[in-house]
Amino acid sequence: MLHMLWRVSPIQSVYTERISHEEELTTVGIRYGFHKTLEIAGGDNIVKENTSSPKVTWEWVITESPDAILLLPSSIDPSIEGLEWDSETHSALIEQLRQNLMTRDGAKFIHAVENDWIYVLYRDIFFGPDEVAGLTYLAKIFHPQVELDPDEVYKEYLECIGMEHPEGNVFAYPVI
Repeated sequence: MLHMLWRVSPIQSVYTERISHEEELTTVGIRYGFHKTLEIAGGDNIVKENTSSPKVTWEWVITESPDAILLLPSSIDPSIEGLEWDSETHSALIEQLRQNLMTRDGAKFIHAVENDWIYVLYRDIFFGPDEVAGLTYLAKIFHPQVELDPDEVYKEYLECIGMEHPEGNVFAYPVI
């Protein structure tokens, strides 16, 4: 059903930036597991390279002008590891990632920046058993008209496997 909905969504083309604390832009190719999750949720990855982590230039991203940009940082701060995306403590750092992208040279010419469809996502919920939660966050981003609460889905999932939901943590920013 989600595959049918993406055609009516304003977000279709997607650029994903895997933020590490390096200068080069690393994105998601079709051999990276996140690529398939992105497609299932209804996004169309602008990167078609048959590799997992291709390098791209910012100029190329501007030329492609994706509808949405997803930032997947390895962490929001080199000193932060694990489920530490606490909304009270780290919201300023997470927002700074978005602002850094929006103020890059030429960013104003990208559809995602024009429409403020830039999301910072907690990378770990897209791999392993938590991937079901990550998929719901993407589905909500791409299909805001669909009645879906990713936080509730994640809570229910964690309860099913005997874990507690980390209250106050941010998994998608801005909150969807």
